[in-house]
Amino acid sequence: MPVAFLCHASEDKPLARQIATLFRAAGVETFLDELDIGTGDSIRQTIDAGIKACTHFVVLLTSASVTKPWVQFELDAGVAGYLDDRNKLFPLRAAGLSPRDMPRTLAGLHAPEIVDVVRDLPAVIADMYGVSRKPALGPPPTVVANTAAATDSGLSPAAFAIAAQFAQRSVNARFGDPQIAARELAVEGGIPDDALVEALDELEGAGLVQGVPQIHLRALASLIVMPTPALFVSLDRFVMPWDPRGDARVVAAALVNAHGGHASSPEVSAGLGWSARRFNPAATILVTQRAVDTGNEVHAEWEHVSLRSNARTKAFIRDA
Repeated sequence: MPVAFLCHASEDKPLARQIATLFRAAGVETFLDELDIGTGDSIRQTIDAGIKACTHFVVLLTSASVTKPWVQFELDAGVAGYLDDRNKLFPLRAAGLSPRDMPRTLAGLHAPEIVDVVRDLPAVIADMYGVSRKPALGPPPTVVANTAAATDSGLSPAAFAIAAQFAQRSVNARFGDPQIAARELAVEGGIPDDALVEALDELEGAGLVQGVPQIHLRALASLIVMPTPALFVSLDRFVMPWDPRGDARVVAAALVNAHGGHASSPEVSAGLGWSARRFNPAATILVTQRAVDTGNEVHAEWEHVSLRSNARTKAFIRDA
């Protein structure tokens, strides 16, 4: 706990009393001569003991105190303790005292001006307790936080940050789910505009998004970007609690074991306890690898409504 020695001139006693009262109210034990020097006490020895015991030597600088030999005498002892790392020096400037009028020994120290004691002293007390006035640190931008995963994915950090937003916000992992404005992607990922242009071009070139042909900075304000099914196949293993590659093998095995080697996506998904969001990327892998056959049905939730095993299904299970 902080212990303060309050050095001041007798002319500044009213202000010193106010400061000492607020210090004590905040749990800061404070040496003030009129409170700590009792009848019959040695003034010099009591003051010496107060200075030696303090963790914070507080000197009240006013137009009166900077000219007082006794204040300078006590300040010399406070500076000696500061140089020996026994106490900290807390110079406080009364209203109207210019930093240019401070003693030379304190010229390099921050000395806050105390205009309104009730308003200005809490910051000093917070410094005594080592309480930072900085706002709490937030998480780093997505583009920075996911650097390692981006490396594993083969994408640049900015492209990975954008792709991850689609993967995390998608409902069913289908084409165009979701559609996100380019400006929103930049803000959410903490990505500068020029890096955003390059990242979107990278994703479009990899076949992971559509809607960004010949993108340039002026088009960002109105651009809407859409993911392709390939994005979820590529990114889910980095940002979701499953891996579509392993899931595809599980789905293939379920089809082989199904009656007639045929089942609907809702049926297989329900049996596995998966949502369409997890199931669709696995089905996309199987269809892309031609490890299953699919019908032509169209559904808002399922990428492929019906699936049937074929001659390549067992080979896929074996080799995947």
